[in-house]
Amino acid sequence: MEQIPRHWGDDEEEEQEEEKHEVKPTPLSSPQVKQPPPQNGPTLGEPESVSIAHEANDHDGPSLAKKRKKSKKTQKGPASGGPQAESGFQLLGQSLGPGQSEVRRVLPPWLTNPNVVTVDFEQDQLSVADMPGLDPDTVAKLRAHGIHNLFPVQRQVIPGLLSQGSLFRPSDICVSAPTGSGKTLAYVIPTIQSLKRRLAPSPRVLVVLPVQELASQVFHVFQTYAQGTNLKVKLLTPQRAFEAEQNELVQELWEAPGQFKQLADIVITTPGRLVDHLTRTRGLDWHCLRYLIIDEADRVMENIQYNWLAQLETRVGLDRVRMQPFTVCTAQRNLIPLQKLLFSATLSQNPEYLDSLNLFEPRLFTSVVKPKDILENKSQATISEDAQEFVGQYTTPAELNEALVIVKDPLKKPMILAYLLRKKRVEKAIVFTNSIEHAHYLSLVLKQYGFSVGEMSSQVSAKRGRTMNQFQAGKFTVLVSTDALARGMDLGRVDFVISYDTPKFIRTYIHRVGRTARAGTPGHALTLVEAGKAERKLRHILKEANKTDLPSEEVDEDDLDEKTYQEAMDKATTLLNEEKARVVAINVRNKKKNFKKRK
Repeated sequence: MEQIPRHWGDDEEEEQEEEKHEVKPTPLSSPQVKQPPPQNGPTLGEPESVSIAHEANDHDGPSLAKKRKKSKKTQKGPASGGPQAESGFQLLGQSLGPGQSEVRRVLPPWLTNPNVVTVDFEQDQLSVADMPGLDPDTVAKLRAHGIHNLFPVQRQVIPGLLSQGSLFRPSDICVSAPTGSGKTLAYVIPTIQSLKRRLAPSPRVLVVLPVQELASQVFHVFQTYAQGTNLKVKLLTPQRAFEAEQNELVQELWEAPGQFKQLADIVITTPGRLVDHLTRTRGLDWHCLRYLIIDEADRVMENIQYNWLAQLETRVGLDRVRMQPFTVCTAQRNLIPLQKLLFSATLSQNPEYLDSLNLFEPRLFTSVVKPKDILENKSQATISEDAQEFVGQYTTPAELNEALVIVKDPLKKPMILAYLLRKKRVEKAIVFTNSIEHAHYLSLVLKQYGFSVGEMSSQVSAKRGRTMNQFQAGKFTVLVSTDALARGMDLGRVDFVISYDTPKFIRTYIHRVGRTARAGTPGHALTLVEAGKAERKLRHILKEANKTDLPSEEVDEDDLDEKTYQEAMDKATTLLNEEKARVVAINVRNKKKNFKKRK
């Protein structure tokens, strides 16, 4: 059976890649650009005679060089008829002159004129029976699974997808809403309903997600709502044999060699696995693809090194939807448009990122907008041209309670964490760390305190699914994880999220706290941060999400049990050393076996 190499995009070294790939958003007010100190080279905008003076000693005589240097000294700025006065352009690094204004970034209209989604889960729900466009079968299925009301993001996005006409290419849709706000059902329901009448299987929906666990979760949601239909839902991940996946996607016709029968309608996968099938699965036909759904879009597009989107668009053949004059001849042509649906809690406004998506007349649905910018019609909002603020970038639920825990002595962080878990009477908590080593060691320490602890990191990827199921079932009180889990995963009701290691980026923070306060339920997020410089840096990061007034609390060191802590640390260190010794012994045995085989 053919073995396929594992891809970074398919698995979980996200905690190491988060910093590498993070794109910090440019402030949209575009403050004056800071430049490095002047160098020996010519200043941008200098006249040619000034630039040539730098090379005078190499090419000209001494007298000519002196004249040119003297000419250069006479040009010092706008007041003396310098470059700015002659050209009218502002030199980088210079202060603004009279009558000049700062350069402001101009965003595309679809970002500054979004469809605003309310975050009030209690007051702004809609009965599934009242949702326009839903057929009776879909309503019955939603009710059978305990869904009687739709959340705000669902009540706006679902009708928009179901009401699209067939004569014109539909706009692509971007949704930026808090985690746990129902984004998954917002695309599962309309895509399944729109495909019910398809005649023969062919890939019509492709869902791309950043990690395997999230792909598996979305796969089960699609399976649930596709029951009772003829739609075939397939999951493609490196956890399965590649040849088995190929056999589930296409089948070569024995009576017509070289021709293939399509076997899937809805395909859920990760970027790396998608590239494998794009390049190695014969007969897989994407020409009927109707929806390309990118969930956790910002993270998926960071893995663009696979060039998966360009490869997919080539195989889809985007020229099939090239708009033509509407005549009697063209009216009967069955053009199948490809519509892109992007979902994220941290939608980027990076121009490079947006350009790589090749969006067609996109519409933005967002729950982030300042109250002063909202019009009387709550379904629409307009951002003033002067503000040019981007909405929809960082979103958190209204039910989320956030606080900082100030740590004076970083060596006592494990002790403070154990104290908080007991004092807050935590029933289910996720503790995030910045590294695999911290996650493993911290889980060992908490176990010595008597907590039931599960561990999630890339080192234990084979056990991830089982650990997540056990945590959802309540077998673990605490789940210690790296940021591999901080993306879109729904682990049921989690009452506390604790950042043991301070997040380095605002996006990391947003996705961490998004594991609690989901679907309108209250939740708490605590971040342990060292007093002083680290706290100031964190608060500066939080300003990017308008979180300027988070309360802080301190743990009285007199309440900490240092004796119990020392015993727990000693036991954890002993266990860690024993694990390392076992690993060394296994490696030695393997080397001896390999050496004997070579002989």
